[in-house]
Formats: sequence, C-alpha cells, structure tokens
Amino acid sequence: MTEIIFECDAVAVVMNHPKLQLRSFKLRVTCSGIHRHRQVDCAAKICSALMPMLSGAEQLALMQWRRDWAHDSTVTPSATWHQLLRPFIGAKTLHICRNLRQVVARALQADDAGLDPRLLPSLQELVPDTSKGYTNGSFTPFIHTRQIAGRPVSVRVGSD
Repeated sequence: MTEIIFECDAVAVVMNHPKLQLRSFKLRVTCSGIHRHRQVDCAAKICSALMPMLSGAEQLALMQWRRDWAHDSTVTPSATWHQLLRPFIGAKTLHICRNLRQVVARALQADDAGLDPRLLPSLQELVPDTSKGYTNGSFTPFIHTRQIAGRPVSVRVGSD
C-alpha cells in the first residue's frame, strides 16, 4: 500500500514496495505556510519523480490529518489532482479518507477524467470512508464514465 498523507505543514509519501524489498519508504516534505493546492502540487511533483517506484503500487490511500479541507476556501485545480494520480498506473484500489472524499470526487468528475486512459488505468475499486455523511452519489459520474469507457470501477464502503 502506498499512502499520500497531507499534514498541516507537510506532505508525506509512504510505501511498502515488495519488489525492492523495502519494508517501508517514507519521504516527508515540509511545506508550512502554503495553501492546500500547493500541497497537492508538491505531492504531484514528488510522485511524478518517484513514478518508477510508485507505478507498481496496487493500493493507494489518500489521507489527510488535522485540517478539514472541506472548509478550506482555496480550490485545487482538478488537473493537479490528476497529475498526482497519474504515476499510479498499477493501482487497483483507491482508498480516500473522509476529509478528502468530496475534493477527490470533484476532481474525478472534472474534464471527463474517467475517459483519460492515463488516469488510474488499472483502477477497479474505490474505497471512500463512509463515516459522517457519506452518500454513494459522490463518485457516480466517474464510475459511470469508466463504465462507458470499458474500464469499470466499483465502490466498496470503508472507514478511516
């Protein structure tokens, strides 16, 4: 499992990589005083640079600690989220924490992301945290578009 963790003052990429016999690899970049969209952009650049290591990850978890982005007035462009997710060509499962559920759902709806063959091409399952007000409809447009594209994705309920 590879985790991208957005903290108040940092972004971390944590992975277990059996092919490289790494128990755990963690890269944490401090980025204090910057807005959410800059954190996502920073994480996207890190993941792009680490693509050879990340491309084989079958499970990806997007996590966020200490700050609820749903109340953040800054908007992260969908293209930035897409750039973050592109290195994960082998990801079959995408776990999304409660605090990122809505922003990721919006990003996956934008620009017909489900039709982009480079965006999570192996994805089979979305696992959004279902606690505190989750509705199944958040990811419906993305799931429908992937179905039309012949690359179906299912939703499995999960929790933080």
